[in-house]
Amino acid sequence: MIKACVFDLDDVLIHEGFDEPILCDETKECLKYLRSRNIIIALATLNLDADNILETLGISSYFDHIIAIDDLSSKMTHFARLKPLLPHLSYNQMAFFDDVEENIISVGGLGVKCHHVDYAS
Repeated sequence: MIKACVFDLDDVLIHEGFDEPILCDETKECLKYLRSRNIIIALATLNLDADNILETLGISSYFDHIIAIDDLSSKMTHFARLKPLLPHLSYNQMAFFDDVEENIISVGGLGVKCHHVDYAS
């Protein structure tokens, strides 16, 4: 059973490339649903302005953990920092949503249930 959902920010929860962040249509409803089910919600992003963006969009209160580090190699670094914050969970109890296929493959290797998000298609 999934007990934690981890999201990338840009092009997953918000649309990237605009002057002001634009929340994707489903984001708020998805976060509300997860919160109602007592699912831990985390953010794993390269966007170092994530805290401000979430606050501006009025969704920061949904997140239990925010891991914002500028490591272009992969999201494995994010999960290495997140795991100690969730010692009671195994990787197979986590779901991860990202728009970069390489991140899906690498994090999936940990046993995390990964979902590729592609708003372009």
